[in-house]
Amino acid sequence: MVTLLLPLNRYQVKYELAEGRPYSKLDQLVLRAFKEEGAKTIQDLQNIFCLPNRLLVEVLVTLAQAGWIAIGNNKEGSFILTVQGTAVLDTPEDKLPPGTSIRSEMAFILMERFTGGLVSPNEIIYQNTNQLKDNKIYEKTVWDSGCKLPIKIIDNSLGIEQVQHLLRRHGGERIRFIAPPVLVSQDYYWLAMNADIEQQRVIGLPDYWEGSLKQLLLEKAEEFAQKHPELAKSSYEGVRSGGRTRPTSEVSAGTYSTKIDLNDLLLTHTDHFQHLKKALTEEAKKDILIASAFLKIENLSEVEEWVMKALERGVNVSLLWGYRDTNNSQKRTKEWLEELQKKAKKTSGNLQFNKEPTDSHAKLLIYDTEEGYQAYLGSYNWLSKPTKVEATLADFDGSDVTLRLRHPGLLADLCRSVAGLWDTGQNSLSSNAPGHWQQIAADLQEQIDLDKTDEMQKPDKLQTSTVRIVHAREHEALMRQYLQKAQKRCLVVSHQIDPDKEVAGFRLINPLQKHSNDLESLMVLYGDKERLGQKETDFRQQVAEIKGVLEYKQGCHSKVFIVDERAIISSYNFLSGDPFNKAKRLKEIGISIEGGEVPAKLWEVFSALSDGMKG
Repeated sequence: MVTLLLPLNRYQVKYELAEGRPYSKLDQLVLRAFKEEGAKTIQDLQNIFCLPNRLLVEVLVTLAQAGWIAIGNNKEGSFILTVQGTAVLDTPEDKLPPGTSIRSEMAFILMERFTGGLVSPNEIIYQNTNQLKDNKIYEKTVWDSGCKLPIKIIDNSLGIEQVQHLLRRHGGERIRFIAPPVLVSQDYYWLAMNADIEQQRVIGLPDYWEGSLKQLLLEKAEEFAQKHPELAKSSYEGVRSGGRTRPTSEVSAGTYSTKIDLNDLLLTHTDHFQHLKKALTEEAKKDILIASAFLKIENLSEVEEWVMKALERGVNVSLLWGYRDTNNSQKRTKEWLEELQKKAKKTSGNLQFNKEPTDSHAKLLIYDTEEGYQAYLGSYNWLSKPTKVEATLADFDGSDVTLRLRHPGLLADLCRSVAGLWDTGQNSLSSNAPGHWQQIAADLQEQIDLDKTDEMQKPDKLQTSTVRIVHAREHEALMRQYLQKAQKRCLVVSHQIDPDKEVAGFRLINPLQKHSNDLESLMVLYGDKERLGQKETDFRQQVAEIKGVLEYKQGCHSKVFIVDERAIISSYNFLSGDPFNKAKRLKEIGISIEGGEVPAKLWEVFSALSDGMKG
């Protein structure tokens, strides 16, 4: 038995919760339509009021939260007027309840510094340094005899997008605002655990971290026991099995069941820029945000025209770029953006952008339409790719993969990511922009309860997928969890590969070396030879030893990870470290999809691309 000590950072997070929203004249008219016009569905309401679906959904959410309507028990997703709803129709307007209540809250979040995992303090029983120095295991203190796990997470910053699903709230409440997490203690608190090497158990490890940490901790315990056998003979009695068990509703927070059409997959350059053009020139109504790792001025002449068309329609346009491009000086980039700003001031729209690099590698396109908000998330750099390349699916070369998302829960998460990804204190982005996107997130969260109505209207042939947004180091944790459960196949598409044992070795080679099940297929595709360099032969051999195939595909910029029926589409290079050697907070966004048709479709197109899998 080995006592393990896991270093913890403690953060304070202040946030606001809202419930309900002000009752409007439209709310009352819609309520009356259920009684007097015989309305039962959203389509009925559209026929009566001729209003956008999105606006009607907001009204229905308000009425449902007030308890005035309920969803009927039928496949059509119709609504029924409740007894309370009938009664309120006869209530004078000045007697109606205020609708919205807002309250302030504060929470603490813990981050372990071995892999970067996050947890709420009431889920674990942790101790401070003084306690570990006061308590003993036989003659030595716990502090002196325990195995202190190495600090691998040097960066202490944390974003609101990373903590949003760890904040407590009651049913019916939505998060209105989250302030940036503040570090209040560093490496003063520790999680003490007892690793039973023989039984392959880690006592004191919270269930939430079991999949991502257990195997790593047992490996460290084995190493420690070999070096210090005299310290591996007893356990620390102060270790407890854990804190509060996380309820099922909280375990699944941020995870949504939805139907994804294969038409929502963008697999060619033409697909991407045509959707960008349509969003800017036709579809966006109030807001559009374009986030790209790079901004290449020489490729943006047409995009500039499209942006101006959006501004002329009164759309708020946000352009966010992450890294300085080698072909453009920072001065030139600023001049181009400022010139675009001058043109924007002559329109009814509003243009926002950052003048300094954000060090974000995320790629996003988010905007609102008549039907609501939608987002495109993946590996495509929206502000640096040329617009003149023609391609069809038959020309698929793995250059980029993006997925369109419409579920309001996923969109709410992404809008908070937008608010939290960029440090506005060091950029010229308007200070009200993060608050604006947090408000959009809160509005979208209202719609989640009624989203199943929209799901019912999708074709029955579509399979349901379990989907969640993945941030930063969560990618690495999910990779470990998926690989532990791998049974048949695995695909890794990483634009860049760092063969170091702490990167590609740690994330892929080691887990599969220890995997007891032989996979039927293992493919590793990459598109950047420079990063792998002279180590390509050695890494190819390592992949071959775990019965895999390593292939270089020119132009392959996609970031995709597939294990059996699970897939992740992302901006994150799965087998590479920080692509641009930035010490600041890792800023990557992906989407995890379990089940449905997307994992199988991605496996199909990349298998066709792989020489080793053809035939």
